[in-house]
Amino acid sequence: MAGEVAGVGNDVKRFKVGDRVLAFSRAAEKEINDSAQGAFQEHTVAYKDLTSRIPADLGFEKAATLPLGVATALSLAVAAGYEVFSTASPRKHELARKLIATNVWDYKSKTAVRDKIAAPKGEALAGAVSIGAGAADKCISILQQCRLVSMITFPIPHDDRQSFLVLRTAVPFLYAIISFKIRSMFQGLKYNLVAIGLTLENGVAREVFTDFWPKAQEADNFVTSFKPGVVGNGVECIQSGFALLRKGMSAKKLVVALCMEVCLFAYILVYH
Repeated sequence: MAGEVAGVGNDVKRFKVGDRVLAFSRAAEKEINDSAQGAFQEHTVAYKDLTSRIPADLGFEKAATLPLGVATALSLAVAAGYEVFSTASPRKHELARKLIATNVWDYKSKTAVRDKIAAPKGEALAGAVSIGAGAADKCISILQQCRLVSMITFPIPHDDRQSFLVLRTAVPFLYAIISFKIRSMFQGLKYNLVAIGLTLENGVAREVFTDFWPKAQEADNFVTSFKPGVVGNGVECIQSGFALLRKGMSAKKLVVALCMEVCLFAYILVYH
């Protein structure tokens, strides 16, 4: 989310009323579960360590697309100097190389796993991030005796279940978890489910939003590549945005504006 600061907590020194900022919403996290922190409203509450100022020439529409991207594992890996090997559909290969990837393969290719195993050519692998159906299993095959698989998504079925939804989802999930456990024991591999929310507790968020991002924008070396797609103006347009997402959306961020005059995404109250 992005907008103007409408108020600050007593111990907040980095921001003042009227500052133009972007922020990361934690409303839906299980341990938070606080609608006041949701982005889909005209006024919202944000943590100071998940908020950053934005320059005058960066519009709120584009700024609202940045916090999730800034906080992702792949963006952090590139910023830390790691080479990133990734998969994408062929029409997104050029974009993936531009943004993050040293090498990129078609995720539907039958040789993708074998090709990625051969790609490091003796270099040490730090780990892998699995996202989507079947990804964790492939990551384990690629890493073998290497470090760590961070699972962003649960082991989910490849197709949408139309009947016996709970049973037909739970069984593959349990089978996958047991399989990962056994394989990790024999291959010396660690895996763990991770969530963006953990970054606030371990200090990573503070580094990203108070140190990395401000310096990156000052040095003009942060690429804001995704053109925002403004769904409409007003909270009544939010459902339309979800409808567009369900039809399929790739390499584009959808934004709902909540104030026509200045095209804000939200007014933000910044607290500890």
